[in-house]
Amino acid sequence: MVALLQAVSSSLATGLMLPVVILAAYVALLTDNLYRVALVPLLTYGLWNLGALVAGRMTHDRVRLLPWAFGGGVARAAAIGAIAYVAYHTNPAGDDRLTAFFLCLGVFGFASGCTSAPLDALLQKSFESSSRSQLFAGRAFWGVLAAVVSGVVVRSVFESDGPVTQRAFAFLFIAAAGCLASAAFFTLLVKEPVRRLSSARHGAHASVLAGLGDRTMQRYLLFRVALAAVGMLDVFIIVYALSELSFDRTFLGIYVIGFCAALAVGLPMARSLGARRGGRAVLQASTWMKLIAPLLLLTIPYLRDSPDVADRVSSDRFYLWMLVACFAALGLSLAFQGAGNFQYLSEISPATNRAGYFATANVALMCAALFPLLGAWIVESWDFQRLFGVTAAVALLAVLLSGILVDNRTVASRPATATRLSRVSYR
Repeated sequence: MVALLQAVSSSLATGLMLPVVILAAYVALLTDNLYRVALVPLLTYGLWNLGALVAGRMTHDRVRLLPWAFGGGVARAAAIGAIAYVAYHTNPAGDDRLTAFFLCLGVFGFASGCTSAPLDALLQKSFESSSRSQLFAGRAFWGVLAAVVSGVVVRSVFESDGPVTQRAFAFLFIAAAGCLASAAFFTLLVKEPVRRLSSARHGAHASVLAGLGDRTMQRYLLFRVALAAVGMLDVFIIVYALSELSFDRTFLGIYVIGFCAALAVGLPMARSLGARRGGRAVLQASTWMKLIAPLLLLTIPYLRDSPDVADRVSSDRFYLWMLVACFAALGLSLAFQGAGNFQYLSEISPATNRAGYFATANVALMCAALFPLLGAWIVESWDFQRLFGVTAAVALLAVLLSGILVDNRTVASRPATATRLSRVSYR
């Protein structure tokens, strides 16, 4: 029950400040500099992976994991509290305010990664193996439902009769800080046994670049970097709505609801597909879903310029609803990526060095977090339509590269999958 409450609190906070939507919208309203908007995923996702790597190395030989998980939780709650303080001030558009915002966001991303590794290991250690799978499934399900509820909260805050935009963002960040503080408190209530995790499960002597010599892992990394490159579009969807469409603030909440609802639906679908076809099939499905958003966005400029469509669509509200479908597709893709990444890496990695393979994937994804800067350059040099075309082409490339992934049935001779070690970034 404590673990479920901790997950619900964390997911409420995640939904209240969904980085791709809320944080990008906040920065885009303060500045026209797209490179600064691109810093949002770089600081959250990139530093998340770095934090996970650092925490994994620092805690791999520790007997007590609770202080590390609790300390990381407190740090990320404090970082969001600092972001709320910055957002509440009346002159947030100044360079000093934006600098302070990005510093706090970087601390949040790094602290979130530092929390993930010891927290997952703590839950492995504190719960029997027979109930651990059910525990993680329950945490994921109830956590995503909580995030859907948070989307309703976001929508209500941005109603036309709600607070001004700047205050609305500050209130969301304050609520997120409260939820993360609750998650840290519930982490403190977990009863940690004295025993240590075994070296194979806890990642002792695992090299950060352990998987680079494995050709199967090389194929996975090539595919995974291509899939991460498609993500350079995600942060600019909301920027496109703000700059090109007649944006309604209430759609921020609708986008969060669409994303989280699709994530909730996608989780059991991904598990079912993984049980029947393996991690390769799950990753391939996530790649096709990742292709939906750029293809939909490519059609919007042509529809707006079409006289036939203009006669039937009198405002941009129709296109704002098309963006809801884009975020729903991203939510489905994320659900399948989350399940497929862990399952596929578990299938291809040796049981005695599984943590090393996960660490190698985190290093690659940390570097891939730079792709949004490329997206900002494309928009600055050309336009949004060129960005949509490039990401659609990269998504098609990722679909083709998913064919080089090794079917888990061809590596059945490897040691059986061990219990969960660490988490790879879902992005």
